[in-house]
Amino acid sequence: MARNPAKYSAPGSYEVKAQRPFDDRMLVNSTADLIDGISIGNFYYKGMLVVVANDPEVEKNGVYILTNASSLQATQDPANWQKLKEDGSMYVVVDSIDLDNKTYTQGEQTGLIPKTNVFYFVPATREGKGNVYTEYIFNENWERIGAEDPDLTPFAKITDVEETYATIESLNTTKTEINSTLEVETEAREAAVEALDQRVTANTETLTSILEEDVVKYEVLPEGVKLATIWGSFADEIVEETPEPEITDETVTEGGNN
Repeated sequence: MARNPAKYSAPGSYEVKAQRPFDDRMLVNSTADLIDGISIGNFYYKGMLVVVANDPEVEKNGVYILTNASSLQATQDPANWQKLKEDGSMYVVVDSIDLDNKTYTQGEQTGLIPKTNVFYFVPATREGKGNVYTEYIFNENWERIGAEDPDLTPFAKITDVEETYATIESLNTTKTEINSTLEVETEAREAAVEALDQRVTANTETLTSILEEDVVKYEVLPEGVKLATIWGSFADEIVEETPEPEITDETVTEGGNN
């Protein structure tokens, strides 16, 4: 169904220079003004949006949509004004619902016909459960949202979880303790490495000094003397070399004559 074309067209938008809506019917003080037959006037329409701003019952303030505009009397029926929730959906609080006759009761009005896409809140009869309403939607038949007494046996209780699993606080404490231990061990390891480096350096310097000293001693030995050393230690014996006899032609001749 196409929308009805307007009778007048405007070449531009309007700037409202007053602290009120362009259409005064879009703002009323209380929910009573919605159904007084005067505030809305005679030119009502289905889908009309009206804001209730100053109702004595604060929870009733909000945006309402007219869902039935078949007559002036229809606009005076509170059931035909549905309040939009913050998420854009609609709900209405009723006194009771009739599952068999597919109707509901609100105040003195009985046999009211439910609408689709609307949540109907019925005051809960259970005590001590913390559930204020029992919720229904209507889709050719009443459908209850959720179970009144769901079976929660498979689900863990808070006490069970606290006794079985670590809390975030305890995990953070454990994490802090582990980090502290790692920090201490890291410092100890670094200190050990530094001490080892110092020992290696000291041993290297000692060995270098001994070797340099041995080289000096070796260089000042008299010619013909061998020095036996093992890592800078002098041998207990210094053996003099015995010169080998010189062989000459005369020595060969003499030997031949003999």
